[in-house]
Amino acid sequence: MRARLTQINGQVTEGNKDEALNRELNLTWSRERPDHNPLVAGSWPPKSGEVSIEEGLAQRLGVKLGDSVTFTGDTQDF
Repeated sequence: MRARLTQINGQVTEGNKDEALNRELNLTWSRERPDHNPLVAGSWPPKSGEVSIEEGLAQRLGVKLGDSVTFTGDTQDF
């Protein structure tokens, strides 16, 4: 599924200069953690309402474990 990251901790991301916020991102779901996706914090599999974010992107966006993110895709927020 493709979606755009629209909020971080309830704050709208518009105007953020990070390229990841100016385009749609690929969102996937898997019960098993892919071997090429190392887990550096938290637990796997994510619980309902939780997501895993690539470490470099999380650092660029200032997103930390426990933060809230909202994605918008296909006219739905999640």
